[in-house]
Amino acid sequence: MPLAPFRYAVQEDGQPLFELEALKWPGGRRAAVSITYDAPFGTHPDHHLATDAVLSRGLTMDIEMVTSTFQQPKNHHLLENIQNQLLPRGIHFYGHGHRHIDHDSLSYEEALADFRLCYDLMTEWGLRPRAYAYPGSAGRLARTQLANRQAGFLCARGMSLDPAEFCICPDSTTAPANWYYLPSVVLAQGESVNYVNSYEELEPILADALARRAWVILMHHAVGIPEGWGYFPLADFERGLDYLAGHDFWIGNMDMTALYIKERNAFAPQLGRVAKKKGRHSFALVLADGLDNSVFDQPLTLEFRFSPQLQGQTLQLEPAIEGQTDFPVVDHTLRLHVIPDEQSYLLSLR
Repeated sequence: MPLAPFRYAVQEDGQPLFELEALKWPGGRRAAVSITYDAPFGTHPDHHLATDAVLSRGLTMDIEMVTSTFQQPKNHHLLENIQNQLLPRGIHFYGHGHRHIDHDSLSYEEALADFRLCYDLMTEWGLRPRAYAYPGSAGRLARTQLANRQAGFLCARGMSLDPAEFCICPDSTTAPANWYYLPSVVLAQGESVNYVNSYEELEPILADALARRAWVILMHHAVGIPEGWGYFPLADFERGLDYLAGHDFWIGNMDMTALYIKERNAFAPQLGRVAKKKGRHSFALVLADGLDNSVFDQPLTLEFRFSPQLQGQTLQLEPAIEGQTDFPVVDHTLRLHVIPDEQSYLLSLR
């Protein structure tokens, strides 16, 4: 039975056996941040400055995909670099339209056609489109957001200039107010006093996310490229990365963060039989969320808290998770990272 959102209790004859909780963020991290980069990667020789800084710290980020740009013969070869050098290292790509245009200025049908072509080409190129970002953040109209959803995207990023909106899913909030206009923080030096112009302006936003256990989406444009629109100094970008790496953040791709939230919200574990033999307990447990497993493949972090009355220091699972069957239980607690794909497991505490 659920105790609170994402937390379940299992009992036998009125006695507690264990509690199971889907943690708010992977690994039990306190907050989540998605680093996004509105740049046609590879069309400028210094686009790598941002990705190099991120990857050297063991982090990840997301990059735009305006599909018409990469359809051009002069740029089509860049897809091979993306597929071979970035995707395997955890860099994801989000849709940014087939054309870099104001989609709010289009009819529903016109916007849908542009979004769908972007989605289809990204799929053809092996980029697994799930997240989106509106060019110019022009996705404020309900018809534009509906068209984006109907094209197949699971979430879409806009922007906000209101610091009160920067934190997504803060505190006890379990879902964004609008999956198809997620607020993001614009980082750009000299373009507007309403943007984040420096690391000093960014740090309190990140600190607030930690305090409120929230998700923040950062929007960059020209990292380390002074002549580009939305220039942000590389040194400030790296200071922000160092802050993230040094604090309790999950740096999650925008699409993976959306998957995690949606899976966590739909998580509905099903307990089967409970058996006891020679003082050892066994449980049949189905980890389910009812979502499309071909799309929703982000592992949830599940925390088991066993009753002290249960004597056992190892939890054995069948079938194995990523080749492992035995997991140590420390202080009656165990965390597992597992996709809630309706798989049935036999758990034995010994």
